[in-house]
Amino acid sequence: GRHYARIDGRTDVELANNKAVKLPIEVRLRMGGRAKKAAAEGAIRVEGFRSSDWSGGRGEPINNSSVITWRTEIEPGEKFKSSVTYDFMLRH
Repeated sequence: GRHYARIDGRTDVELANNKAVKLPIEVRLRMGGRAKKAAAEGAIRVEGFRSSDWSGGRGEPINNSSVITWRTEIEPGEKFKSSVTYDFMLRH
C-alpha cells in the first residue's frame, strides 16, 4: 500500500597528506542506503536498517545501512580520492 522511489547517488571522498612523511590511513564511512560500488578498492559491508543513519528520522526501515572501508597509504603532498555509488528508497 506504499509507493517508493529509488534514489541513486554518489559520494566523493578526498583526504590530503600535508605532512612530510607517508601516512598509512584507514577511512571508514557509514551511511544510510545500499552501497553498490566503492572505487579505490573500498570494501563494502551492507547491514540492516539503522535509524541513526538518517537525519530527522527520514529513513525508511526498508533501507540498508552501509559501511565502506578503505586502507591505503598517502605519500607526502598527495591526496587519496575515492567515491561510492549507492541507492536508497524514499516514500512518496
